[in-house]
Amino acid sequence: MKIYEEKYPMGTIRKQKTAGIYTDRNLYDNLKELAKAIVHDNSFLILVSSQALSVRTGKTTFTQYMAETWNYIMLKEHGVKLDFNMNNIAFNADDFEKKAFKLHEDGEKYGVIICDESDDLTGHSLSAEVKKIKRFLRKSGQLNLLMIMILPDFFEFPKSIAINRSVALITVDYGEHFSRGRWKFYDFKSKKKLYIKGKSFNDYSVQQPSFYGMFAGTQYLVDEKQYKDEKFKDFKEDSDKERAKRVDSITREYRKKIFFKMLRKFKGEITQRDLCETLDITERTAINWKKKKIEN
Repeated sequence: MKIYEEKYPMGTIRKQKTAGIYTDRNLYDNLKELAKAIVHDNSFLILVSSQALSVRTGKTTFTQYMAETWNYIMLKEHGVKLDFNMNNIAFNADDFEKKAFKLHEDGEKYGVIICDESDDLTGHSLSAEVKKIKRFLRKSGQLNLLMIMILPDFFEFPKSIAINRSVALITVDYGEHFSRGRWKFYDFKSKKKLYIKGKSFNDYSVQQPSFYGMFAGTQYLVDEKQYKDEKFKDFKEDSDKERAKRVDSITREYRKKIFFKMLRKFKGEITQRDLCETLDITERTAINWKKKKIEN
């Protein structure tokens, strides 16, 4: 079905044959049910991932078309006019939270916020990044937003969010000859079964989707240059952080090596406190180093 004929007239989309953008009827109807409920002080989370070859399958393009489908439904069903631009897209957990609250402050109630394939979205449930995401999702109910997280891997996502906090999963994958445009929709129950039965062996065949479809999107619906510039900036900042972590790790190991060397060489001549001040480490760090050395 076609939507937004006036917003996307002929010539605004590559390979466009008629005005508007395409959306899937089943997807439309499911988003419509969420739209009915969100105005009663609700927020919803949808997950988007891939079953294989997790990059370049079209997840970002599909998600942007789904976001505009949501905006169209909110306009038709509730008379709520919503924008869709880079203010609705984040590339890491921190920006996701900041932009979500900014949308709320700017009066974009019932809007959509997308976290686009951040590495923060996978990892151990006790990691600082995952804890940050969980904390935000606990607070986000008051924002009345449709939140969409594009994941590197559904089965690596924390269980509590994958099963209980999200309302649906959509996997976007290649078709024959690596053609883009295929997707599968898992509702709350089928998503839960998929995670429980499929996680151990990363096996998506254990659970049938609720329904599936195709999308004909050929380009981003936000400014493509701005999107790529912001994504590259996030990539560079993430690389710089990882590099800093490695340097810090090397520095810490060097200090540890010097600590034990000086401890042996100047035994009885220098106190542990003085040695810690010289190496700019805490005494607690020194105690932990000594304790681990004894245990090993």
